Amino acid sequence: MIGSGPSAKVSIKILAVTWPIYPDHTPKSVYINNQALPLLQGETIQLGAASGTKLQNISGATHTSVAWQASLQAALALAEKP
Repeated sequence: MIGSGPSAKVSIKILAVTWPIYPDHTPKSVYINNQALPLLQGETIQLGAASGTKLQNISGATHTSVAWQASLQAALALAEKP
């Protein structure tokens, strides 16, 4: 047991990352996401829970990178709740 109460600390380890939905309405979107999503996935797993704040944007895939970070931060916030 990690602990309980206000001083309890949660340890998070990211084991896998998937992306169920992503823009694929244009050939450009498909190309960008086919390049960016595996990079973001690998970097997220490598950085672990710190990736919520340390993940770098991918040049040419800014919207994808920003959306990925927002989703990751939301998931990490949910995981930290007791």
